[in-house]
Amino acid sequence: MSRARSPCNPGWNTGVDYRRQLMLATERPLVLAAYREAGLDLGADLDRLGAAARVPADASAVSWLSSHGTLIGRGARW
Repeated sequence: MSRARSPCNPGWNTGVDYRRQLMLATERPLVLAAYREAGLDLGADLDRLGAAARVPADASAVSWLSSHGTLIGRGARW
């Protein structure tokens, strides 16, 4: 489901631990290789993400999303 279909922003990142998400990601080896090849500092980027302002959940968006499906492609009505 796309954000364009939702009447509000169904995304938020309050409480997200980006380091943990990367550790769990199946794409982790690809990310590590890309950073290494580019000579970039993944740790510094993860620090910046961790320190960035958070986007809180919009209660009406969460309600809408709950009744219309999920962000991982398992739509309730689509």
